[in-house]
Amino acid sequence: PLFGLAGFIIGWLYIGLDAALVVGKENDDVVDDSNNPNAQQQQQQLHPTIPKVLVGISYFTFQYWLSGILVAHGVERTPILIIMSSLAAGGVY
Repeated sequence: PLFGLAGFIIGWLYIGLDAALVVGKENDDVVDDSNNPNAQQQQQQLHPTIPKVLVGISYFTFQYWLSGILVAHGVERTPILIIMSSLAAGGVY
């Protein structure tokens, strides 16, 4: 039950913080940024494409599956932590 509650809270925090940051950004920018590549990149980061979202979900699912396989085969926690941390850091890019 707590895992589900945590997911619910985190999900709504993403929605709320994204909305707050977008509103804050809109209030700060009075100038037209349509030709500014930095502003376009920032907007793209806030609204990733559907394929990019699906790749991210798939990558997370792979990490979750791999950690279960490693535990099932008796791998100790330290190597699992190193592998999962490396995959997580790689997933940022």
